[in-house]
Amino acid sequence: MVNNKTNEDSFSQLYAGWVSASVKLSVAGFAASAKMLEAASQNIAAAKKNTAAPAEKAKEAPNASTPIKPAAPDDLKRILGIGPKLEQILHRKGITSFAQIAAWTPSEIKTLDETLSLSGRIKEDNWVAQARQLTTEQGAR
Repeated sequence: MVNNKTNEDSFSQLYAGWVSASVKLSVAGFAASAKMLEAASQNIAAAKKNTAAPAEKAKEAPNASTPIKPAAPDDLKRILGIGPKLEQILHRKGITSFAQIAAWTPSEIKTLDETLSLSGRIKEDNWVAQARQLTTEQGAR
């Protein structure tokens, strides 16, 4: 009987220790979760604040990398290699000014050349340099 009592006492002590450890872990876990949640909330608030300001500025001023379309489209046929049909296609793609063509990057040239199946005509006819020259001439008027 003494042996049974000792086993019950050992079990009770073991169980009490387990419950105590579980409660401590739960409280510690809750505290850590609360800290993580607070940090996440602060990060979200900061992100909203940082994205709100540029959105407001964007309403005020046009994007500097996107040239403003002129009131009337330029006569793109003045660029060697662009005829009436190609001019219409470019207009449908939103390309209406010499300034837009003058600002094309090599990757934009490659994409447009592939999209329109121009077989290298943009580079071959040097549209970008022609457009820069025509933009300069327009500014001199």
